Amino acid sequence: MIDKTYQTFMLQDFDKDRGAHKTGKFLFTTRRGIAFNEDMHWIYKCTCDVTRSELIECCGDRMHVPYSDFMRRMPGCIHINTLTNILDHFDALNQIFPTLSRGK
Repeated sequence: MIDKTYQTFMLQDFDKDRGAHKTGKFLFTTRRGIAFNEDMHWIYKCTCDVTRSELIECCGDRMHVPYSDFMRRMPGCIHINTLTNILDHFDALNQIFPTLSRGK
């Protein structure tokens, strides 16, 4: 974790072919709350996926599609998927919920 709001994280990169961490290579993963048609959800960005990150930045605080459609079209990378698995449990235990954090 990088910040006290639990929204910025640094993860060591992972080589799927070797099944091991990449020595000295780290990535930043961030999350923020976005309102979808039905609910608020965390949306994650990772420095390994510039296209996904730029799309999320362009969306503001609301997406006019169901969350499931967005995730089907823009699945997360290995870093986002790993972090999501960890944080879903952490958030539930600590009652941390996504909120709108940007003033756009």
